[in-house]
Parts: sequence; structure tokens; C-alpha cells
Amino acid sequence: MARRLSAIPLALAIAALAPLGLRAQTLQNFSASSAAPIVLPSASCDIYATAGTPCIAAHSMARRMFAAYTGNLFELERESDAATLNVGTLSNGLVDTSPIAAFCSGTVCTVEEIYDQANTPSSGNNLPQTTQANQGVLIWNSSQYGSIPEVSLYGYRYFRNRTATVNMPTGASATTEYMVVDAQNKSNAAGGTYGNMENTVVDNGKGTMFALAYATGGAGTYGSGTGPWPGTDWEDGAQLYGLTPTAPFISMFTKYNPSSTTWELASGNAESGALSTLVNGAPPAGYTLNMEGGLSLGEGGDSTITPVNFIEGAILATTSADATDASVQSSITAFYAAMTTPANAPVGCGAGPLASNLLTNSLNLASASWTAQSGATVASATDPNSGSNAGLITGTTGSQSGSIHQTVSTTAGQFYTFSVYVLSTSVATVFPDVDLYTSPTSTKEYFSVFNTNTGFPTPINPFSIADPGPPWSLQWAASGSWMQEKMVFQTLPGSTSTEVFLQPPVMGPYGVRATQSNHTLNATYYCPILQPGIN
Repeated sequence: MARRLSAIPLALAIAALAPLGLRAQTLQNFSASSAAPIVLPSASCDIYATAGTPCIAAHSMARRMFAAYTGNLFELERESDAATLNVGTLSNGLVDTSPIAAFCSGTVCTVEEIYDQANTPSSGNNLPQTTQANQGVLIWNSSQYGSIPEVSLYGYRYFRNRTATVNMPTGASATTEYMVVDAQNKSNAAGGTYGNMENTVVDNGKGTMFALAYATGGAGTYGSGTGPWPGTDWEDGAQLYGLTPTAPFISMFTKYNPSSTTWELASGNAESGALSTLVNGAPPAGYTLNMEGGLSLGEGGDSTITPVNFIEGAILATTSADATDASVQSSITAFYAAMTTPANAPVGCGAGPLASNLLTNSLNLASASWTAQSGATVASATDPNSGSNAGLITGTTGSQSGSIHQTVSTTAGQFYTFSVYVLSTSVATVFPDVDLYTSPTSTKEYFSVFNTNTGFPTPINPFSIADPGPPWSLQWAASGSWMQEKMVFQTLPGSTSTEVFLQPPVMGPYGVRATQSNHTLNATYYCPILQPGIN
């Protein structure tokens, strides 16, 4: 059972998004009374219906998928009193954000259900999640229409409808699926699935799942670069293709044509441009499609959590024409054009009250300095800007607990983002480690091993049942010869502080701590920052 990780207060979330790349503005909504009424591009499922290939499931956090749809897009739940709010649309089909700020003011909100727009008034292919601990977190993007919400499914969060679906394709039937995701959050797990799943929560073997995937891990085929890549998860293998996308928002399409036994996969920039075909041929070797008609978002067929930031998607029980997919892509790019796209990983600590670096400022911006323990030392090293503000942390005794650390005041029950740059290496077999202990109990620990060969941070299983488990999200980005890690976590009830530990190489490739025979292993860190919110 996942641990209770609730959403941050709305105002804090909006204010804190800018450094991450979701440069959120003050929550605003353009109503019909605006001086220039907004006309949205054609709805995706109207385009499919006109072509004779109608949607049989349609979900969106941002807009109507049918112009004639009159229902709600999703339902929120707030933590303070478990009250719920249905979020609908304006007359032009754009999400109506105006009630959200008041509803979530002073408390925290999660997404309880994403409604299926294709089967109304019945519940149809809704995507529910009754347990608040597993409900997606509402976050925001800036757009040409004001603030646009999306649902974040990092940290044991998912939506599931395995047994109550309608019209979902089964067996080796024709099908088409598409989704739009925020690609700025990069998961290093088998991840990002939306689509047709087993009708029970179990791995029923190759071909029993046919779902879109935005992922880096899991058995199967991989694209080039570091990933994540767009792909199709067939169960027991996510088939991922192409170059690592550079666009911050991407669209993905996959479909199967039983008459020719052909599988297609295409992807594109959700803000501009056409789709690129990545696959057009036979199913993966060893796979025969045998869909079971379940439906999930953010989890695999066997309940493997597959984190993704989802904005919209649809499923068809037919094989769409490539020309129709191209028209839908045009609708997507017209709608999502002008989403905010700041740089992914700026080098440097920046300016302002949250700026800090390893040697000249303490992490909590007070006079306290880093404390070394268990045979670790820290010395000045060259930073990414050719200064001397990085810290070379060396293990002098080979101790598995060597570190430097300091304590930072934090507020209970809130989300925080810790970020740091680590200098890349090559052919390393032991890696440095970041640990975050939240008071009042020192065993409440979030930590990750940072593979300095590849840049991947790796969340490690907790040492004991008392640990809160993996962080809410873990991201990385390369910046020259440096790699930036971002760890988002939630402080515990009653917590008053967080102790930050930076360690020399003390972990093996699977996160196993060990005393090292080489007593002089070291790692170079730069610009550790801890700040409130999801950044």
C-alpha cells in the first residue's frame, strides 16, 4: 500500500513551479466575457468521429474532447475535509479553472477521478482512484489560455478501471490510442503508461496489454540517447523508439490493424510540427496481441507504478487513418502552442534568497557550516562556471557512513525540492549518495544513489519499514560534464527539520552500502539547494 502523499497547497504549487520548467503564472482563466473570446481548435474526438473512427474513451485535464460534451473533466478532493469538486469547462470547451483556487485555498488537493467524455451520461471508461494517497497531484502550466492543469502521477499514484470499461477492444482487435504528456519530468522507471490493460491486476503475459508508454526502463526495445522515449507497452516489454525527445510536451500515437497484422507508433512535439513515424510493421518478435479490455493510467498491467505527467488522451476501437492522426496532431499543436518552455537544467546557483553553494554559503542560508563525519573531508573544487565553489568530498577511511551534512528547518507535511549538481565520471563502480532525514525520527530517510557514469539517480528501497519509501519524484538532467539531480519529497507529520547528507562514493550500483577498500574515493558536488514546493 502506498504511503499518504498529498498535494501541496495550490498557491504554493503555482508559486514554486517556475524553476522546474513549468513556469506557472498566477492562476487565471479567460471567460466568455473577455474582450476577445477564445475559439479553441477542433476537438480531437470530433476529428476522429468525422473520419468514421470514433473515440470510445477520452480523458483530458485541459479541454473538451468533443465540442458537444457538457460534463465535467475531472474531480478534485481536498485533504482538509475530504470534500470534492467537479471541474467542468467554459462555453468554448476550455477547462474552467475559476472554482479551483477557492476550493483548494488553505489546504491541499488531489485528482480523484478523470471522467470519460466518450460514454455519457454513463460512467463509461472513467479513470477513478478512491484512495487519496494514490490520487494524482494537480500541477499547472502556463499557456496561451491562462493556467492549464495536468495530473502528476509520480510517487505511487495511478488511476485504474479494469472491470467496468465499455466498448474497449479485446483480443487482436483494431485499436488506436494517443496521449499528450509533459516530458519535462523524466522518470528512470518503466513508466508512463496509458491504455488497454489486463482486466485483472496481474501479468498475463506478452500481448495482454497494449498501452502507450513514455519510459526509460523495463524489458524491451530502447531508443537512442538517454531517454525517456515514446513507445508501446505490450506487457513483459515496453517497446521504445526514436531519439530522446527534446520537446517539453510530446504527443504519442499507437495503433494496431488486424487485417494486415500491423503495429504503428508515432510521436511529435505537442506544441508544433508533424508526427514522426517510429514503427510501421509487424508486432515485436514473440508477441501476439491479446488485449483484455482493462484501462489504466500510470500503472502497468501487473500494477507496476509507471509515473507520468498526463494532460489528455483517447482510445479508439478502430484503426485510424494516418491522415486523421495528422489532423489530430494539428489540433493538439494549435491548442498547446505557446506552452512555457524554459531551459531544462541551468548551470549555476542563480540569484536571490534561495541561492546557495557548497562552500561559501550554508544550505539553510544561516551561519551553520557543513559538518563532516565518519572520515569524510571536503575541499574546494572547480565549479561549472570555472570558479572554486564546488566541493570535493573524499572518504578518508572507507567508512560506509562517510558524509558531510547540515540541518535545515522545514515545515511538517509539505513538499520540498532538493537539487544538486554532481560532476560526471567514467568507469566508476561505486557511486555517491544523497540522504535526506526528516525529523523527529532519524530513520525517516529519503535517499538516492547518483550514477556518475550515466547521470541516472536511483531511488533505493528503504532500509526498514520505518522509512517513508522512495521520494515523490526523482529527476535528472545533463549540463555539460555536470549532472543535476532533483528530488521532491514530503516532510512527515510533526517534522520540524530535514538533515541533508552528501556522501563520497559509498554505494554499489544497486544502492548497497559497503565499506570501501579504497579509502580515497571522492565525488564533486555543486550548488545543493533545498526549497519549498515542487520546483
